[in-house]
Amino acid sequence: MPRSSPPASLRSPRGTSLLDALLACLVLGLGVLAALRLPALTERELAAAAQRLQAAHAAANLAAALHAQRGYAAEAPCSLNPCTLLPAPGPAGDDCRARDCTPQRMTAQDLREWSALTQPLLPGARADLRCRPARDEVEPAPAPLPPRTAGSAGSDRRRDSVVESVVDSVCTLQLRLAQGEVLRWRIRP
Repeated sequence: MPRSSPPASLRSPRGTSLLDALLACLVLGLGVLAALRLPALTERELAAAAQRLQAAHAAANLAAALHAQRGYAAEAPCSLNPCTLLPAPGPAGDDCRARDCTPQRMTAQDLREWSALTQPLLPGARADLRCRPARDEVEPAPAPLPPRTAGSAGSDRRRDSVVESVVDSVCTLQLRLAQGEVLRWRIRP
């Protein structure tokens, strides 16, 4: 008796297993390539995060230098046009530590020192500082004092001086890192 062949739906087409194996190798190869690139991407992101951290520390140092000379920002040369701090400007003409200086000259010296110290930490970065008077910005006044009692007359000298304090100036530091990322800080000296 002749053998009957199985129905067409039960027959497996030839070469399907080979095609499945090639497709699995391709997917596995792409996964391995992606895994090999992962450390390089991680290293690049870590380097960028380290630069942002260095930039934040540099901005905090600049804020401290400007805070030491509160009257600087309103009359500073940076109030008319942005001052370029990075790349670092040339060497200072005179040293304020040798003799008495005006607050503007002392702050200019601080800015030059900041630039010289920051440039090696942020290679290829550009920093611009712009200061402007902020007469329209008002900080909140301290909390009101309790009402005076009969026995406390004259014991509270602060009462008459409780007013809102006006912020003298606001500076904006813009840092463009080497990879093109732009960071901005608002500094109130």
